Amino acid sequence: MKKLLKWICESTTFQFSGKIYKQIDGVAMGSPIAPLLADVIMNHIIDQALTKINVQNKPIVLWRYVDDIFVPFNDMSGLDIFFNNLNSVHNNITFTKELECGDFLAFLDVLIEKTQSGIQTTTYRTPTHSGLYKHWTSFIPHHQKRNLVFGLLDRAYKIASTYNAIHSEFMNIKSMLIRNGYPKEYIDRCIMKYFNKKHETSVNSFTITPPMTTTINMRLPYLEEISYEVRQEMQRLVHRYAIMPFQFRFIHETNKLKKYFTYKDKQKLMKLPP
Repeated sequence: MKKLLKWICESTTFQFSGKIYKQIDGVAMGSPIAPLLADVIMNHIIDQALTKINVQNKPIVLWRYVDDIFVPFNDMSGLDIFFNNLNSVHNNITFTKELECGDFLAFLDVLIEKTQSGIQTTTYRTPTHSGLYKHWTSFIPHHQKRNLVFGLLDRAYKIASTYNAIHSEFMNIKSMLIRNGYPKEYIDRCIMKYFNKKHETSVNSFTITPPMTTTINMRLPYLEEISYEVRQEMQRLVHRYAIMPFQFRFIHETNKLKKYFTYKDKQKLMKLPP
């Protein structure tokens, strides 16, 4: 296993501008083993950095997501020691640090606020966030637009720690979606459905397990109303003539512009010398 891992990391070659290069550090981009090795290396670096710190200078807690680390300290000296230790483990791995500003600190998609009563969280967006999403008039299946709305609502609901933060974020989402052409009434219905689903009471009752059904995936080109008419007609035919219990699950496909344009220069095949 050790020989195989070493071979993967040290014997990767790639072609660029007619020349063949050998990758001497890291793993190839897109390699299936890359996420696993990245997690192992990050754990090793953090362990090495923590072993060189005294107990009084160690972080209060440590949370990590891939290569992003959230660590609160009691004083700046502990942070500086930990930061320098991280950058001393591997010559080709360099970390940067971001300090809280005015009791606020952004970590991934979460904006963390330090208050007298504790920590409060809400959704964070980068200053370059444009607010552009799939437009309401886009030529895509309707369920993709619906999933966008519910995805934004669910993200805000899970991140925000207070009701005021949830309400404020929902209003921000509503404002952004309106700018993307979404009808105000449609957004309000989605918000109502989301809250109803979150707070609906589950009733325990004895139910009869339905017979097993076979699901058949069918891909159809997306042609707006024609696609929905074809789907309804096929569902009626299945219910009327099917002998075995099965159902169709329709997957609408759309063509993207990148399908018709190449975005990489084709490399000529290299001939190895005799």
